[in-house]
Parts: sequence; structure tokens; C-alpha cells
Amino acid sequence: MNVVDITDEEEFIKNFKKQFEYARETNKTFKEMVEPIISHTNSTIFCEKTDLSPATFSRFKIPVNEKTGEQYKPSVQALVAFCVGYEIDLPNAIAIRRSYGYTFNITDPVEYAYMYLITHYSGRPISECNALLKKLGIEGKFLLRENSK
Repeated sequence: MNVVDITDEEEFIKNFKKQFEYARETNKTFKEMVEPIISHTNSTIFCEKTDLSPATFSRFKIPVNEKTGEQYKPSVQALVAFCVGYEIDLPNAIAIRRSYGYTFNITDPVEYAYMYLITHYSGRPISECNALLKKLGIEGKFLLRENSK
């Protein structure tokens, strides 16, 4: 890319629009990333794979509140359960989390454990993931949401 002379407003605006469109094309929204994964499933299958609630399935399926326009931002626990249940690899899990403005903190032992689960426990039952988290000393609200309401 060429450096734009910011004194030329017209060129600056043109370049801004071009770069912004490129960013939009290469960075998908949460809905755009999740929809292809769950479009061929139903609430029952989603709940079986993730141990998340039917209400959470609805939020994943329609992640924008129609009344407020606010985007659903799943908890890290719900996202990890989703990624483990649907066997989504770590780079894609990171991209999905980034799509709603968050990232994993590799210096946080809990979040590092979540990344480790996504990498090494993909496809396993959430109960097994939680048993492993407990063995790592991770308890309570930091466990993946089993049958969350």
C-alpha cells in the first residue's frame, strides 16, 4: 500500500473508504462466523454438543437484539463450550471471539486452560472438560456452562 498524503483530503477519504471496505470483507461479524456452523443444526443438537441452553442457541442463531440492536456477546465459557462441542480449532475460536471485541489472554491461567481445552479436548463432552478444569484448580463460575439457562 502506498502512503497517502493526508493533506489531500479527497485522496485520504477515498483511501479510507477502500481500506475500511477491505477490513469489512476480511473481518466477519459474530453472526457471519457462527451462522455456517449452526445453520444445519437445531436446538437439541446444539444443547447436546455444548451443554448450553436452548436460549443460548437462540442467541447464537440470532445474535442481534431486534429491539435494541445490541449484539450478543457470549461469555468466554459459552464460547469455549461451543468451540469444543463443534470442534472449532483455536485460530477460528480466536477469530470468533475477536469478532465481538474480545481476545483470549494467554497470561491468565483460566483463559489459557480454555485455549488448551479447545486445542486438546475438541469434541469431548463438556462434563469431561469441566472435570479437567477442576483438576487444574478452576472451579465455580469459571467452569463451562453445563445446561445453563
